[in-house]
Amino acid sequence: MMNIRAFNSSDEAALVALWRACGLTRPWNDPHADIARKLTQQPELFLVGTVGAELVASAMVGFDGHRGWVYYLAVSPAHRRQSHGRALMREAERLLTQRGCPKLNLQLRASNAGVIEFYRKLGYVEDDLFSLGKRLIHDQAASPSDERAAAQQPSAEPQPVRFDALPWHSTLPGARFKVFGDGRRQMRLVEFTSEFVELHWCEKGHVGWVLEGELEVDFHGRVVRYAAGSGIFIAAGPASGHKARSVTPTVRLFLVEDV
Repeated sequence: MMNIRAFNSSDEAALVALWRACGLTRPWNDPHADIARKLTQQPELFLVGTVGAELVASAMVGFDGHRGWVYYLAVSPAHRRQSHGRALMREAERLLTQRGCPKLNLQLRASNAGVIEFYRKLGYVEDDLFSLGKRLIHDQAASPSDERAAAQQPSAEPQPVRFDALPWHSTLPGARFKVFGDGRRQMRLVEFTSEFVELHWCEKGHVGWVLEGELEVDFHGRVVRYAAGSGIFIAAGPASGHKARSVTPTVRLFLVEDV
């Protein structure tokens, strides 16, 4: 079960690593500067979620006296599909309501439009307006050599990725994966067993290869089987919504994906 609490300074390294793993950082936004700024304004609304000692989620909440805002909503890829994002948003709404905030606004990058359905399910609707911005302070780009990001940031020099040295992650029974990425794209070694049941229609795109075993993918009634040696190319979007299951006791895949 995830515990939600206010950010404290000892969380900074883990939090920046989380944002990088979720693809939330940009060269023009120094994440450390963003943290420092938030700690000067309503730091009690800067939320993190932990499972045991691990920091797995975040939400930067604020109220300007007219509207509430949420930035940096993030859930670790290894801890998704467990309602952690929903729990953080509900806590943000509770804290803002306590302050008399009448409405919570969100801004989403166009490159992250796929998350809109998540917010719709929470009751959010698209407003008929444009979002404009003007940069007042220009951050120095965060150093890519930051040791806190080393686990997710590939080296500038080409090097092999040793999947045998990476840990396994599991979010559902019968499924586990190893992942390496830079916050924008990732490679995953995925293993399903016959115990795995996909609960939701996946709309992410996948490109990869079946290494061993046999996989069956249901595209809303059209079932396609992928045997060992088959390539996988599934476009992103609702039209390619799919659920996968292992036909053999175990199936192993290699996937390359946008985050």
